[in-house]
Amino acid sequence: MQFNIRAGISRYGGIGLARIAEEIRAAHPDVVSLNEVDSGTIRSGRSDEAAFLGQATGLRAVYGPNLFGYDGGRFGNAILSRFPIRETGNTRLPRRAHTEPRGLLEATLRVGSRTVSFYSVHLSQGGRGAAVRVRQAEAVARVVRTSAHPTILAGDLNSRPGELPARILRQYLLDAQQYGGRGPGLTVPEADPRSRIDYILYDNDFAPVRDSTQVLPSGSSDHRAVWTELVLRPKGQC
Repeated sequence: MQFNIRAGISRYGGIGLARIAEEIRAAHPDVVSLNEVDSGTIRSGRSDEAAFLGQATGLRAVYGPNLFGYDGGRFGNAILSRFPIRETGNTRLPRRAHTEPRGLLEATLRVGSRTVSFYSVHLSQGGRGAAVRVRQAEAVARVVRTSAHPTILAGDLNSRPGELPARILRQYLLDAQQYGGRGPGLTVPEADPRSRIDYILYDNDFAPVRDSTQVLPSGSSDHRAVWTELVLRPKGQC
């Protein structure tokens, strides 16, 4: 599952973390990529959002802060997992001076007898961030290409499918919407989505279940979540 949670702040006002947790639980995901996750900020009531959502959903939580000292706390990506988490890492991505830092959060998971690399990312936004998004996508591609394990990358790329950052990553990874879904998979704005900027991408070690990829409405965030079912192929059948 991929979900930009808008810092857990409901678009209707107030903190909507409990609603976000309900929406995650309703989808029954095994692994979740979360973007725009606060920890200790004033605006979100000083809560540790990754820990709260992990506890509320019964999933293990990993946090990857990229912006420090923001509103009294931190801001970044998170991963929730039903599987044991063996290792974690957070790779800093290229940025322009005086812009928000971004990172690539990795969790190495134990799935049965196999090891899987799961990544969460949120690329820079806005027209002024177009050039740096390309550099960030290239940096992400370099990391995922060196993974020794079956790989899934999920995130808010702030790029439509035909734009260069998304095209760069889709050179090396397969697109769950393209191969396991129907329709355009639009995710923003939530109330009347017109653009697709949220993705779940995977390598040839996985096969998507036909028509499993869905875009899920949210009663709190300004993004719709993306959910898909991927089957880990037996070794030697990739």
